[in-house]
Amino acid sequence: WSSDVCSSDLGFSKYGNADYLHSVAGNAAIEYYKPRTMMNLSGNAVSYAVEKHDLEPSQIIVMHDDIDIPVGEFKISFDRGSANHNGVESVTQALGTQAYIRLRIGIGSRGPIPLKNYVLMQLPPNDLAAIQALAIDVEKAIRVIAEEGVEKAMNEFN
Repeated sequence: WSSDVCSSDLGFSKYGNADYLHSVAGNAAIEYYKPRTMMNLSGNAVSYAVEKHDLEPSQIIVMHDDIDIPVGEFKISFDRGSANHNGVESVTQALGTQAYIRLRIGIGSRGPIPLKNYVLMQLPPNDLAAIQALAIDVEKAIRVIAEEGVEKAMNEFN
C-alpha cells in the first residue's frame, strides 16, 4: 500500500471480494485492489474494478510474482502471455484480453523444489527483505505509468 495514504482510505468490496485503497498520483486517481480469493480467481476482483470504474483493460496494472525474475527485481510488461501463471491467466480470462499492464515482482527460482510447492512456501527473511525494499521503486513505477504512460515506465524501470 502507498505510504502517503491515510488508513481511512482502506476498504473492503464484498462484490469484488477484495481489499482496496484509494490514492492519487499527480492528476490520476489510483485504486489498488488485493483480492481475498485464491490466486486462480484473481480475475473476479479485476473485472469488478473494470466494471465499477468503466476502465479499459489497458488501464489496469496487475502486480504478481514471477519466478523468471531474480528476487529483489521487477519488470513492467504489457500485452504478454500468462507464462502459465494461474492468477494472470484468471485476469486474462476475466478481461477477455492480455492487453493490460503487468508489474512482475521477482521471487527467483529454487532449483529442484517443485513450482507448486515453491510459490506457496514462506519467503526466506532475506528474500522478503529484498522484495519489501522494492516498494519505493514499485510505487514510483506505478506513478510514472499513471502520469506518463507504460512505455515511459518500461524505459525507466526495465
